[in-house]
Amino acid sequence: FDDLARRSIVMENAFTAMPHTSKSLVTSHCGVAPPLDAHNSEGKAGGVAARCLPRLLGDLGYKTAFFQSPTKDFENRGQMVDNLGFGEFYPLEELDKSGFEEVNPLGYEDDIMVQPSVDWAKAQDGPFMLSYMTVTGHYDYLLPDNFEIKHYSDDEVYNLYLNTVRYQDRFVGKLIQSFKDAGL
Repeated sequence: FDDLARRSIVMENAFTAMPHTSKSLVTSHCGVAPPLDAHNSEGKAGGVAARCLPRLLGDLGYKTAFFQSPTKDFENRGQMVDNLGFGEFYPLEELDKSGFEEVNPLGYEDDIMVQPSVDWAKAQDGPFMLSYMTVTGHYDYLLPDNFEIKHYSDDEVYNLYLNTVRYQDRFVGKLIQSFKDAGL
């Protein structure tokens, strides 16, 4: 993340409107407050009251896709992705699980999205936008067996959380390197 921050725009005053993933996705993709309810209304038809970045970019000729390591039915994500304006949606069911581990009840380790999303991007003949929904950083904070757990804290749950942050850092680095290797 530090390397990416040196080469990117960094938002130092960003806030989550509600501590719920689907609400945060509305805020980050649309720049508006999400529906302030506990009913996941953003995942229902017409549940997002804005033209969001994926749709706006699509209008300008961008191809857009949303990849996620959870299942397609998680929080009615297919409808929500459509509400945000993404052209394509690749949930867990669309990804090859061979060689990847389930990390929590939500889905599989996030690395499952790297190669399919790079392959998707390589197939595009113009500008594109990709978004990712990761699950490794969600409670129970479980990591793939091959990911070394480091000691950061004597509090076991907090230590696992910090290791999932480290996993996410590695995931972002792996994505960036994969896109560089592909000439993207």
